[in-house]
Amino acid sequence: MRANGSASTRLTDSPGHDVDPAWSPDGRRIVFTSERDNQTPGVGSELYVVGADGSNPRRITVDGGWNGGADWGRRQPRLR
Repeated sequence: MRANGSASTRLTDSPGHDVDPAWSPDGRRIVFTSERDNQTPGVGSELYVVGADGSNPRRITVDGGWNGGADWGRRQPRLR
């Protein structure tokens, strides 16, 4: 995507909400919150990681509660 917001590319395609993206420090991955695997939207969310181009989405939390606001910070999320 350009700085002015044009030429954007959709990186996820799920029926649930995909929100709160955060770039990895090296710019190669994005962590985000999603309801994609919930049977009942609005009941819980999990964290996922995708490549910067949207490839290889992986679920990294499995607890059925609300997970969100991921931050790469000093500690990186543990990937399963």
